Amino acid sequence: AKYYDIMYAKNGRIDYVSLVKFLNRFFKRYKCKKILDVGCGTGKATIMLHNLGYDIQGTDVNNGMLSVARQKSSKIKFFQSDMRKIETREKFDAVFISFRAFAYMVTNEDAEKAIASINRVLKNNGFLIFDNFYAKTVIMGKIKSGEMTRRDLLKARQGNVNIIRQSSSITQLDDCVTM
Repeated sequence: AKYYDIMYAKNGRIDYVSLVKFLNRFFKRYKCKKILDVGCGTGKATIMLHNLGYDIQGTDVNNGMLSVARQKSSKIKFFQSDMRKIETREKFDAVFISFRAFAYMVTNEDAEKAIASINRVLKNNGFLIFDNFYAKTVIMGKIKSGEMTRRDLLKARQGNVNIIRQSSSITQLDDCVTM
């Protein structure tokens, strides 16, 4: 959590500006005022939307990420919660889950619990906005291209902090992607 923003936001890996522009247009069009950011991480998008005047809260399963978010803004309510069981009694005009955080719901049961939990905190006619990817297409694309192993190298630096992250994913043919 401590290095998340250095690794992703400052490295251009996460496009918060485009996300917030999209959400702002959507929220204005449908008159959404009270918003919940599920999987808010370190709160960057949450804070940007708060600065545009939205009544917004953020929730994440990772308390370390929330700790960073709270350090950035004491004006926003950040609370720990799993998207499968959101711990609030409040109701929201819109809930959004960005940057494929919904992909952590790896079973149908997880996805159904998350959708039911979100539905419980949405006002009548409220909106759920999330992004995801269709795993079958990703896997079939890898099979066709012959690229069954993907390697990724990410380097980031801020002050005296230098981060190098190497990762690889291996596509398997048993209906799962192992990271």
